[in-house]
Amino acid sequence: MFEVILMGKGGRPRIYKTRAALQKAVDGYFDGISYLKPVMVLTPTGEVDAQGTPKIELRLLREGRNNDGPPITALTYFEPPSMEGLCLKLGISRDTWATYGKTPELAPVVEAARLKKAAYLVGELSGKHVQGIIFDLKNNYGWVDRQEVTQTSVGMTVEEYLAQMDEREEGQEF
Repeated sequence: MFEVILMGKGGRPRIYKTRAALQKAVDGYFDGISYLKPVMVLTPTGEVDAQGTPKIELRLLREGRNNDGPPITALTYFEPPSMEGLCLKLGISRDTWATYGKTPELAPVVEAARLKKAAYLVGELSGKHVQGIIFDLKNNYGWVDRQEVTQTSVGMTVEEYLAQMDEREEGQEF
């Protein structure tokens, strides 16, 4: 029996030889820069204080119509995800990461990591300074500005317009 060794650039063996190994390392990067934060909401208690002001308390938001399901959490990053940070964590270059993206076995992991970063960026679009985020989305994720052109009628067909132009040209001397 023989072993197939996937080679990287320059003939060196790849650090991540399987999809599972790369996925574990990528998950480790994202898990290391984020956490799940319980979603808390201000909820009226139905009681009032001595001054007649409704009492409000902070409660954990839960799934379900009766708020009795599992807690709802929000993924929170304490460090913005970046391809550079990911490559540093994995111990590879961006060129190697790009090569992994072209390898059929590893490409799904690369694409999933790209989508995670893009999802983070889209979530950040509600902030004040979004020019850099928009630049990143356009240059690395295929986003484009869409322009819509509305054409209004000029009251005649193209043929009528051309005939009118021909009539004008016949009456003019050059």
